[in-house]
Amino acid sequence: MLTRTFLSFILIISLVTIFTSCEKVTQQIPQSMEAQLALLPADANALGYVNVKKVHESDFVNTFLDSAQTSPFAEKEYQDFVKATGLDVQKDINEVYFAVKLGELPREKVGLVVINGNFDPVKIIEYIRKESKSHVLNEDSYDDYTIYKFAEDDTITFSFISNAILLAGSEDNITAWIDKSSGKSNQSANELITQVEKIKYKDTAWFTMDASLITEELKKKDIKKFKSLESLKSINLSINLIDKFKFFGESEFSSGEQAELFYDAIKGFIAAGKLSTSDDREIVDILNSITVNHENEQVTINIEFTKEDIKKLLDKKDSIAPNILTAL
Repeated sequence: MLTRTFLSFILIISLVTIFTSCEKVTQQIPQSMEAQLALLPADANALGYVNVKKVHESDFVNTFLDSAQTSPFAEKEYQDFVKATGLDVQKDINEVYFAVKLGELPREKVGLVVINGNFDPVKIIEYIRKESKSHVLNEDSYDDYTIYKFAEDDTITFSFISNAILLAGSEDNITAWIDKSSGKSNQSANELITQVEKIKYKDTAWFTMDASLITEELKKKDIKKFKSLESLKSINLSINLIDKFKFFGESEFSSGEQAELFYDAIKGFIAAGKLSTSDDREIVDILNSITVNHENEQVTINIEFTKEDIKKLLDKKDSIAPNILTAL
């Protein structure tokens, strides 16, 4: 397993691409989460969180893994990685916070990932040096911390703050996180935290974004029925896996007309899925349980699937997917 594989892992962002709704009762932001959010870059226009421990403990993850031909955690390459580094993603990663700056910016300025877990920095660095024989891993010091970056490409840097905290991202964002955590900097917190307060589920995984800076990129793409995304202003997405597989999200548009267009497109998207399985009443009932609402500039969808629902949908994925792709 190459060093870049490890760095890719720490930058993985599982973003949910579904917008959800019903009468919303939001969870409060835990104090521990509030403290972590305050350390993220103030200029990021997208924030996210994944409680990896809760995700791996969920029965729903096993349902998805069982549907795959092979589990990535069963591969020999992964087992060799665990043996060499002492890092098992399924057991040793607790939480991941990430902040991204989307738009026309240099690659080295884009974001920061904060991973809370159980690390053996010495073993991990030894593994990286061994596997990256053709790449030189340099070390810089900042306060009492070591910042690592490759000589050939320093756009991605990382630092072990302790055996429990790993930072990855731009060097500027890493040093700013250190300054904030030590009290050396009183830089204001990211304004998106007020948007996090509106997110329904905060305990498993969520994502929030100010979409205004990426609408220009969307205008360049041929997205057919989803042209209304060009007027997208913000997105809130969240997941809960306690008793059901739940998604809740909401999208705000610049006008009610654009929101209605997106609402119609989503309804058509779901209808295509039902059409492909019209002979299976159980699947149709599952898809009918998806609630899509439109009010003024907002579009919301609520989805709650049981473990059995997920299994049935996965069994039918080969027949559902083509019609959905055609609808796009």
